Amino acid sequence: MKKVLVTGATGFIGAELARRLAAAGLRPRLMVRRPQRGQLLAGLPAELVQADLESPESLRRAARGVDTVFHLAARASFEDYRVLRPSIVEGSRHLLEAARQAGVRQFVYASSLLVYGNQREPIGPATPARPSLDYGRAKLEAEALLAEGTRQAGMTFAAVRLPHVYGATD
Repeated sequence: MKKVLVTGATGFIGAELARRLAAAGLRPRLMVRRPQRGQLLAGLPAELVQADLESPESLRRAARGVDTVFHLAARASFEDYRVLRPSIVEGSRHLLEAARQAGVRQFVYASSLLVYGNQREPIGPATPARPSLDYGRAKLEAEALLAEGTRQAGMTFAAVRLPHVYGATD
């Protein structure tokens, strides 16, 4: 059976993904930064692991024995790039290295439609990325480093550019 790690498991999207993976018969490993937030996932047939994107050692523990990483964890705010970068970019770099060391085969990254900035036209495959906010800029930078790093490591990679999520029922 595949072993799946979900970072950001207590977020709106992460919690829903965790529920769906469990419903599909998997027992996902769910990464939580703050243990008390893990109570949001109570009742799921899942393994909780405490880790932080800014702690490479904790990420090595979280990734050990995992086949697939769903990376949803990061600061989700409209803060300055200097505040966002340690979590979004450097945290992704740390997680990628832990995944590489663990022999992960698939890496899925939750990026953002904010990499496109303000678009008046519908977004399609040919739409260039032009982030106008620091959040979109950091997400695009993380996408690029993950795409290259997973290619070098021989992992399958996908970046999913999600819309902004405001609440549990969005």
